[in-house]
Amino acid sequence: MSKRVLFQLISLVLISGLLTSCSNQEVSVAKIYDGDTILTSSDVKVRLLQIDTPELATKECHAEESKFQLESFLDASLQASTASEVKPKSLPKSTGLTLENDSNLDSEDKYGRKLSYLFLGDLNLNIEMVKVGAATPYFYRGEKGKYSIELEEAAEYAKRNQLGIWASCPGFVYNPLGPISTGSSSSQYVQSTDDDSNGGIGGFINNSQCSPDYRECVPSYPPDLDCGNLVSLGLIHVTGSDPHRLDRDGDGLACESNVK
Repeated sequence: MSKRVLFQLISLVLISGLLTSCSNQEVSVAKIYDGDTILTSSDVKVRLLQIDTPELATKECHAEESKFQLESFLDASLQASTASEVKPKSLPKSTGLTLENDSNLDSEDKYGRKLSYLFLGDLNLNIEMVKVGAATPYFYRGEKGKYSIELEEAAEYAKRNQLGIWASCPGFVYNPLGPISTGSSSSQYVQSTDDDSNGGIGGFINNSQCSPDYRECVPSYPPDLDCGNLVSLGLIHVTGSDPHRLDRDGDGLACESNVK
């Protein structure tokens, strides 16, 4: 083997190792926003890739529980980091948490959040959140990453065993190609079984004037509504500021989960 070929092989090995180390970065968590979004201690906002959890802001069913589930998973990391403080100061603290990118998918979303899989040791927390029913797969734009099969299998497991969202949210409709919609038990709007039996628009009781921000007749804000309250309207087209925050991926189409 010539020296030139040997040099090229060594260079490839070194570059491969460098890329691997860059794509698996150890982190510590400073804040948990909800079941799928965290802030690292280096002030990087991370959105867990290829999954979605109920929205806390709109008080969706199982939103609090999903956040608590992620907190529970991260407790082990926090305990490991605290325990490492008794070790010599020359040794770096290890949280056991790492972020992994997916070369097949975007590395950042339109809000500037880093898109990653979150690992605790060898445990992929994105998959585990789905497996316990705290999240569902979300293949944005239909794009599937390296763990898509495992995510779908985890969703089937949670559904089969009626875990988390599958048991707690009767209005939930599973749609991995759209953002999750679990409905809200606290909503002031209740869907009528008869389209106009209660004098409402689109079959809603106590309906108010239609909002100008949507093509369909979505009641004006407030109160805040979510897609689970608007099932009878099907796909909703956002034409204005989206006061109900229905269009979570910003593509102008909201409540895709309402379309079967």
